[in-house]
Amino acid sequence: VLVLREVRPTQRSLVFHTDLRSPKCDGLERAGDLTAVFYDPARQRQLRLHGEARLHRDNRSPERQAWHALHPRTQATYCGDQPGLPLPKDLIDAGAGAVSPPDPANLQQGFRNFAVITFQVTLIRWLQLDRAGNREAWFNYTSGTPDTCWVVA
Repeated sequence: VLVLREVRPTQRSLVFHTDLRSPKCDGLERAGDLTAVFYDPARQRQLRLHGEARLHRDNRSPERQAWHALHPRTQATYCGDQPGLPLPKDLIDAGAGAVSPPDPANLQQGFRNFAVITFQVTLIRWLQLDRAGNREAWFNYTSGTPDTCWVVA
């Protein structure tokens, strides 16, 4: 799971933030392929975006700008333990899980765990669910110009 932080429609790209210690980062660096799925239950529409993901983990300007735009409490979430590790029962019983106020000295450690993922969309699959018959359209941008078609859903 990734949290969407920015949409760049004219560039057909999305921006996510993540913790470098998360196992998904290894997978992204190896494969680079990503599919993002969005669903609107009220309209019964699904949007599948396929493309190339790039993990930015260095200390360059875009990562630093994204980091500084975060609220300090959000920055503090990157200072804790590695994501996905089980919490010991005594911490659960004590109400662990709430982020304590960040210590400015620890925020630098949080920045070392912080990464930006840019996702360049090359294929958009739009699906309208309907009991009378689903409709699906593809918008393929792999050749640089959009190639669109309706497909059997």
